[in-house]
Amino acid sequence: MADAMDEDTTTVKRGRGTAGGDIDNSDRYSGKGGVFESLKGEQDSSPGGPLKSIEGWIIFVTNVHEEAQEDEVKDRFAEYGPLKNIDLPLDRRTGFVKGYALIEYEKKEQAQKAIDDLHGQDLMGQKIGVDWAFVTPSSSRSSSSSSSSNIRKRLGERKR
Repeated sequence: MADAMDEDTTTVKRGRGTAGGDIDNSDRYSGKGGVFESLKGEQDSSPGGPLKSIEGWIIFVTNVHEEAQEDEVKDRFAEYGPLKNIDLPLDRRTGFVKGYALIEYEKKEQAQKAIDDLHGQDLMGQKIGVDWAFVTPSSSRSSSSSSSSNIRKRLGERKR
């Protein structure tokens, strides 16, 4: 009986992903499986350059006053071209602006002019930060925490 127990000492793995433990997944993403679509055309290919969204060029505005109204923000940014979209998120609990806005222009030049002219300017008593919402990743970025610190550095390095 002791011999029977010694022969049956294999451990059984349980849980997700263990059922097919002997299956070879090395070619899981070979072929078209690992290829993803990307937008071509107006994009700046340099690392850290702006990326175009599906419909236009989106800029990110930080330090927006909590009592700012959409019309006030819209009027300030409409000087640089027609706005395709503006998003001024509100805090559900307080009803005030969360402190940032996303603004979309149709043309890259309009968005760039707004960034250059309005970054560090006053809006309702607060200096706003304005930069691209989406940028091409650089090879030095390895994690989301380093990319967020790079964005903070870039926002701080702009002329005021």
